[in-house]
Amino acid sequence: MCPPLEPHWTAYVQAIGTPFVALVAGGIASLIAYRQWQTAKEKVVLDLFKQRLEVYDLVNSATMEIIQRGTGGADSTVLSRLAQGSLKSKFLFGPEVIIAIERAWRAANRLSSNGRRQALLGFDLATQELLDDEDKFTLEIVKFNDVFDELVAPYMRMDAKLPRLKFTLKWKVLRQKFNWVGDWLVAVLIKQNR
Repeated sequence: MCPPLEPHWTAYVQAIGTPFVALVAGGIASLIAYRQWQTAKEKVVLDLFKQRLEVYDLVNSATMEIIQRGTGGADSTVLSRLAQGSLKSKFLFGPEVIIAIERAWRAANRLSSNGRRQALLGFDLATQELLDDEDKFTLEIVKFNDVFDELVAPYMRMDAKLPRLKFTLKWKVLRQKFNWVGDWLVAVLIKQNR
């Protein structure tokens, strides 16, 4: 019997099978790599959130203690917590938060020195000026405490945006910007075919 002129369908399957398996394996490997990248990105966002939350807790607890205890609340431990919060915030927040924390630290420091002056003079002999300064610095810290949550809120969101959506939007923008290239290419091909 003569062999058929055309190869059997199994020959086609054998020829296509190896590249198909390679493509499927490459697709699975790409998917795994993509998910690992996403996981690493989400971990960085979570770590950043934890560091920012630590600074927030330091500063918030210090200012709340000052507000609750008044002049006596601005002792060295509270001042050191505010200073630590100020130092740690330099690489975690924007300039508006850093400046606000430093202002609160300065106000707490002045409140503390004001309290020491009152203690040296004796609370009975404290001048009205010292008492007014105490009220002014305490009010400054209260105002800071009211605004601090709003200042920090944008930095505390844990939004890891999907890069796929960004890529899709960028691709649409690029396609719109460079649409003239496709039009030009079509015009050239039409002229060549005439």
